[in-house]
Amino acid sequence: MTNISEVTKGQAQLDGEQIANAEIMNNNIEITNVVFLPSSMGSGDYAVIQFDMNGTTYTTVDGGVAVVKKLKQVSEANKFPVKARLIELKGKSGRLYHDLVDWV
Repeated sequence: MTNISEVTKGQAQLDGEQIANAEIMNNNIEITNVVFLPSSMGSGDYAVIQFDMNGTTYTTVDGGVAVVKKLKQVSEANKFPVKARLIELKGKSGRLYHDLVDWV
């Protein structure tokens, strides 16, 4: 059997307690790092996001296309940390999705 460290070797290890997206929805956060991993739920990647909120470091996971796309742009531009809010929107089809927007 394979050890987890053998699979994740070379990937950035993120700090902070993992919390659910619902706990940070609509809150101002400072995203400090991200790791992209292949999704087992279909095509594409999901993001493991490290962020600070109210002076504490946390991580969360999001596979939303809009979130992953924006975080890949930030990562490729090497612009961490960034200020953002995770929000939930309703698409044209009525389906809910997550997005990252500026602080309020």
